[in-house]
Amino acid sequence: MKDVCHQAKLSPGAVYLYFRSKESIIQALAEIGRGQTAEWLGQCTDLSQVVDLMLQQLNPPEAQQIFQLDVQLWAEAIHTPKLAALFQQSEAVLLDGLAQIAKRASPKRTDQQAQTIARLLIAVMTGLELQKAMKPNVDLGPIGALLKSTLQKV
Repeated sequence: MKDVCHQAKLSPGAVYLYFRSKESIIQALAEIGRGQTAEWLGQCTDLSQVVDLMLQQLNPPEAQQIFQLDVQLWAEAIHTPKLAALFQQSEAVLLDGLAQIAKRASPKRTDQQAQTIARLLIAVMTGLELQKAMKPNVDLGPIGALLKSTLQKV
């Protein structure tokens, strides 16, 4: 909580004027994240664009603190059912949007294949976010190229 207040440049008292608890802050962040996810998914017409946007989101230096916070929240979600439920809701939005893009990109794909591709993309994005949290200077360019090439073959 101290880190959140420091980052927001607010005192704990000021933060609690707007939010009842740490959980309500996390819920608000999750809702913002779902909205942003829906927005960037709406910009994508194919899987190559998805990869490009994923990598763009992972590259800004200012995102480093967000990645570190995400990793901490993932760890906390393991032991906090309410937090885990928030992550599952956000993942469902992302999974559905990615599966729709995968299906549109190749109408011959089954729904199950599209869901599998969506899950793979989520796993890759989560893994890359973790890597960026641990090593901000990791070069994502070759990973993006390999991922695009692989997705074209699926």
